[in-house]
Amino acid sequence: MATRDDFEGFYRSGEIVAQYAADAKVKDSEEGLLERFRAAGLGDASLLDLGVGGGRTTLHFAPHCREYVAVDYSPPLVEACRDRFSGEEWAHASFEVADVRDLSRWPDGRFGFALFAGNGIDSITDAGERVGVLREVRRVLQPGGLFAVATHNLQSLPRALRPRVDGVGGTLRSLKSVAASLAVNPTTPLAARREHALYRDLRVGRLRWGRHFYVRPREMLRQLREAGFSDPVALDKAGQDVPVEELDAVDRFWVYYLARA
Repeated sequence: MATRDDFEGFYRSGEIVAQYAADAKVKDSEEGLLERFRAAGLGDASLLDLGVGGGRTTLHFAPHCREYVAVDYSPPLVEACRDRFSGEEWAHASFEVADVRDLSRWPDGRFGFALFAGNGIDSITDAGERVGVLREVRRVLQPGGLFAVATHNLQSLPRALRPRVDGVGGTLRSLKSVAASLAVNPTTPLAARREHALYRDLRVGRLRWGRHFYVRPREMLRQLREAGFSDPVALDKAGQDVPVEELDAVDRFWVYYLARA
């Protein structure tokens, strides 16, 4: 999701808009999420897709709900979605420019399901403001409604900063990437021991560094509970619950979470 903070202008460039508007891949956990969505009987629900980008998630989630409302902070991305989904089969879908920090245009309990894919919430780098966003999402969900959100995983950093052995050329490129990451994140060894931290990583499509919020799974579950959600769980690659005793071993780069309003 694009915000006013570090990302002003990035998600408005033609290059990035075109790249996002061409993406159609289902990510890890999302097939499992779709199965749970259908099993929960939410096909007649209104779905709110936050930080929709170029509409990647629209392709996979919009066909399974009665009403689909998608928002993003970037007007060019919203326009790209409107062009991409202008056919009659998408008549139940709408795309609006909005900032997730202010969903006041929608009343309490407006939606049955909310999705925040693509680690979009991690562009909000203030911990208190982040919990405020989670509270706002909970407010617009019906009692018992579901919320799925993906975040960068702080526990992935130690693995991400180990060079890959991939032939001479690949290993050298990996070493350069690790060196560049450490150069712009000199406190990485300390950050990896915290519950959450800010980390600069490469933005998609360009050699340009952006600052994101990284969080441990246990801390993300705590933030969801603080925002008023119940029964939050981390999901594995198949979209199944990660047992509590296994949370500290999760080292994937990003993780989906599922919680109930």
